[in-house]
Amino acid sequence: MTREKTHGTDMYEGHDGRPNPDRPAPSPNASDAERFTEAMHLVIDHQNASTSWLQRQMRIGYNAASRLVEELERHGVVGPPNHLGRRDVLVPPSCVAQQPKGGLKERVAAAVVEAAQQMDEAPLPMSITTGDGKLMFENKAARQLREAADGS
Repeated sequence: MTREKTHGTDMYEGHDGRPNPDRPAPSPNASDAERFTEAMHLVIDHQNASTSWLQRQMRIGYNAASRLVEELERHGVVGPPNHLGRRDVLVPPSCVAQQPKGGLKERVAAAVVEAAQQMDEAPLPMSITTGDGKLMFENKAARQLREAADGS
């Protein structure tokens, strides 16, 4: 699918922002995890983190969509709002497409690590650890700092 610039946003060619009629709305009884997964796939697939857009796509209220976008930020899928209130999607579509297996935590973690690996040459040290302290990723600058500290 090709992309075209439309009114300053990155949208798929031929996609006008309206909900896809072939994709049913999530069930009103859907769990929070199911709604989060649906929101994550929509945001990553379309590279659009607009709350009102997500509201229309998922056919949910604005407050529910806003909470989902904030949760996506906490999980590292989207960045914080910039000075215009827009959010960057930090996970490219290819990351999720390559990681279809595993639970939600594993898929999000794999997508975040994949995005971080693209920044291996960044000059600032960067590492990603799990809640229990397990190192998932560190870039070249962080490795050099750690190795220098281990050597002294």
